[in-house]
Amino acid sequence: MHITRTTVVVIIVVVTALLTILALINSSTKEGTETSKGNFVFPRTLPGGYQVVNVKTGEEAIRDMAYIHWSPERVSIAISDAAIVMYSDGTRLWLSYAGDYACELVNRMAEKMAAYESKLPFTRPILHNLGSYDVYLSRGLHDGKLHAFWCQKGIVVWVEISRKALSTVDPGVLLQALMESIRYKR
Repeated sequence: MHITRTTVVVIIVVVTALLTILALINSSTKEGTETSKGNFVFPRTLPGGYQVVNVKTGEEAIRDMAYIHWSPERVSIAISDAAIVMYSDGTRLWLSYAGDYACELVNRMAEKMAAYESKLPFTRPILHNLGSYDVYLSRGLHDGKLHAFWCQKGIVVWVEISRKALSTVDPGVLLQALMESIRYKR
């Protein structure tokens, strides 16, 4: 199946409309209690009932994050702490603490993704305002996942919402649950 740019844009516009409505309503849908590992707090259960199945923190998470970037040394220098959370549906949450530089890193990441769009497995990120956060949305070209990333109180947040979750849970509800529960304890 070939996904056209028009299809991707339509999907992103529809998801954005849903997210905006949900942010305005400010419904509070937290399926699971919060949990923490290391210095990060995140939901144990996502809307839809998807549970945490694996968490990496600290140096191991920083290494894994650096590994997927073109300039791993820059990632290791820019962030001081990290966590990677995998949920039972395949949704993955990437959290990195960058303090005052978090929003700058998010914006630079979006700029780089747009500049190297033809070389990356993502659509060009599109900026949306969801409540009090500016969130970039992008679609995985090979796996159909919805990728969302933003900065939140010193944290760079990236979430890959699995196709399974997208078929059973409103992505706006999932993103709002994350925004309400993610914190850095230090």
